[in-house]
Amino acid sequence: MVRAATRVVLLLVNANALEVAASTVFSWLSSRGGGASVALGTGSDGLRGLIATCAAKPGDVLLEVPLACCLSDFGAGEAAVEPPSWTNGMEWTVQLACSVLAQRAANSALLADWPEAPPVPLLCDADELSLACDEALASRVREQRLWALGQCALALGAAEAAADTEAATTLATPQQFLEAVALVQSRALLLKIPRPIGMRRLLVPGLDLSNHAEQPTALYAFSPTRGGVVRLHATKWLEPGDAVTIRYGDFDNAHFAQQYGFVPASNKLDAVHLPLRCMLPPTADGEGSATGAEEAEGEVEEGEEAEGERFSALGADGAKRLELHSSAPGRELLTTLYAVLSGRVIDPARGECACGDWDGGKVGGFGAGDEERAARALRGVARAATAEAQRIEAAAVEAEARAPQPASEAAAVLRALRCSNLQLLETCATSTTRLSEMFESAAAEGGEQGGGAGGVAGLAARMALEAAVMEAEPPPYPMSGREQEGYAKRQWDWESAGYT
Repeated sequence: MVRAATRVVLLLVNANALEVAASTVFSWLSSRGGGASVALGTGSDGLRGLIATCAAKPGDVLLEVPLACCLSDFGAGEAAVEPPSWTNGMEWTVQLACSVLAQRAANSALLADWPEAPPVPLLCDADELSLACDEALASRVREQRLWALGQCALALGAAEAAADTEAATTLATPQQFLEAVALVQSRALLLKIPRPIGMRRLLVPGLDLSNHAEQPTALYAFSPTRGGVVRLHATKWLEPGDAVTIRYGDFDNAHFAQQYGFVPASNKLDAVHLPLRCMLPPTADGEGSATGAEEAEGEVEEGEEAEGERFSALGADGAKRLELHSSAPGRELLTTLYAVLSGRVIDPARGECACGDWDGGKVGGFGAGDEERAARALRGVARAATAEAQRIEAAAVEAEARAPQPASEAAAVLRALRCSNLQLLETCATSTTRLSEMFESAAAEGGEQGGGAGGVAGLAARMALEAAVMEAEPPPYPMSGREQEGYAKRQWDWESAGYT
C-alpha cells in the first residue's frame, strides 16, 4: 500500500515510475473485466496514493478487481491465483511470499509494476533497531526475522523436493524472501468470500495502492457479480482529485511501523505499553514501585518479592504491560489499578476489565467516595509516563551514536516512532496530572463537607476521566454491514457509472 509522506514512505520509487505503474495496472485490470475510476497521484491530503478521477457518492464503486486477478493463499481453487503447490500447508504469509517470487520470476503482468519492499524494521540493520528505544518492538522484530529466515529454509527445502529449480534459486537468497514477506504483510487483505472459498488472504492489485486513514473515504468488500470481484466503495461524497483511503486496521503506531513501514500522523488508538508495577502509586511507607526506566534496565528494588505476593493474592500480574493513551490510561489499566488499590481479587475467568464498574456513575470502578484512590492511581500513571519519557530520551542519545550511516528508510520510520511515543507519554503525563488534580480537589471538597464523597466536583472529575478514556475508542466505520451487503448484490455498470 502506498504511503508517501516526507521521509517515511511505503513505495520507494520516483513519481514518474508511479505514474507509469498506475497506467499499467488499471489498464491491465480493465482488459480482464475490471474497472476503475481511480488513478495514482497526489490527493487533496498532499499524499501520493489513489485519487478519484470523477465525482462519486457514498456506495459508488471506485474500483473492481476480478478475483482471478488476485493472488490468494490456498483455498480459493481456480477462482484466484494460488501459490506454488509445494507451499501447501505452510503459513499464509509464506504461501503468498513464494507466490510473489514466482510471479516476479515469470515476469507476470500481475506484479509487473509492484514497488520495492516497504521500509519495515524487518529489513533494517540490526544496529538501527535501537533507534525506536522500544525494546518490546525490537524483540518482536528479532523474533519475526528469525521466523522468516526459518520459513525461508523450509520453503527452499520444499522447492528443491518438488524440483522447482527456479524457486529454489530465488529462495537461496534469503534477502529476497524477507522483502517478499514485507510486501505481503503490508499489502495482504483478509476477505470473506462465499462458500466454499471462505475467509482468504488476498493480494489485490490496484486496491493495495490506497493510503490509510482513520476516517477513510472508501472501503473494500467482495461482490459475487461478474464471477467474483473485489470492490472499492466510496464512503462519502468525492470530487476528482480527492484522496481514496481505506482503514488498514485498528492498531497502535508500533504495529503500523512494524507491519506497514510508516507512523500515522493521527491515531486515536496509539498506545505505549508499560508494566503494571511501574504505574502503581507509592505505598504507605513511601516505597514506590519500579519506574519505567528502572523496569527497562532490569533493576530490582527492595520489597519486590512482597509486591509480587500482593499481586498474586489479587490475581494480578505486575509484569503485564498495559496501555497508556495520550488522554488517559487504557480501560484495562484503569480497572486493574482500581482492583489493586481497593484490594479486589481479579476473577481470571472474567479478566481485569470485569473488575471495574462502568455503570451507575462509576468509571472503571471508581465511584463516589473513591476520589482519593482515583487521584493516587492517576498520579502513579503520570509518574510512570514521565519516567518512561526520560528513559527514552536518554536511550536515544546512545542509539543515535551507534546507528550506522547512511541511515536507511527503516531508520527514519523508527525515529518517527520514537518521537511519536515521546509525544504520547508527555501528553499522557500532562492529562493524567490534570485529572488527578480534579480528583484531589473533589476529595478535599468531600472532606470539608463530611462523608468523604466528592459531590459535584467528584462527578465532574469522573465525567472528565470517562471522556478522556473514550477518546481512545476506535472511530466507527462509515458504512454498516447491511449497507455493504446491499451494494455487494448489485451489478455496477462502468459505462453509466451507476448500479443496474
